[in-house]
Amino acid sequence: ASTFKNESNMKFFGVETFDEYFESVKDLIKIFKDKKINLIIQPHPTLKKNFSNDDLVKLFQISSNNIKISNHTFSENLKKTSILISFSSTALEEALLSNVPVIIYDKWNRYNHLNKFKDINDQIVNYFTSVKMIESYLNNYNFDNIKYLKSAFNKFNVKFNKSNIEDLL
Repeated sequence: ASTFKNESNMKFFGVETFDEYFESVKDLIKIFKDKKINLIIQPHPTLKKNFSNDDLVKLFQISSNNIKISNHTFSENLKKTSILISFSSTALEEALLSNVPVIIYDKWNRYNHLNKFKDINDQIVNYFTSVKMIESYLNNYNFDNIKYLKSAFNKFNVKFNKSNIEDLL
C-alpha cells in the first residue's frame, strides 16, 4: 500500500514519486516471486484511475502466481493480511488498528513516522531500508505468531470518550 501521486499533484517529503513507488514494488516482487507466501499489491485509488490491473501486471512484469494486483477493497485485503508493507500511507495505521504488523520499506532512508512505536521485542512496527532486510525478516517471520503479538497491539487501540474528543479539539 502506498499513497500514489500523479504528475499533477503536489508531492510532499513523505510521499513517494511514481518512480520511487515503481522501484519499491519491483523490489517487493523480486522478494516474493520465489516465496511460498502471497504478495497482494493494493494500488492506491488514484493509481487505479490511471492504470488497469492488466496494465499494472505488464508494467511490473508480474509472472509469479503468488503475486496479484488486487481487485478487492483495502478493507477486504486487510482482513486476510499477515503483514502489511508500505512506505508512507495511512494504510500503516489502519493495519496496526486492525492488529496487523507492518513493515515500513524506505529504501531512501528518509521517512519513518512510526519510529516512536518501534519496539524490538514486539515486531509489529518494522522499519527496513533494504531488500535484504525485508528478505531476512520474512524468512524468519512466524506467520502463525499473530496470537502471541495481540497484546503488543494494545498501544494502538484508542478508546474515545467525551473527554478524549474534547482534548483533541
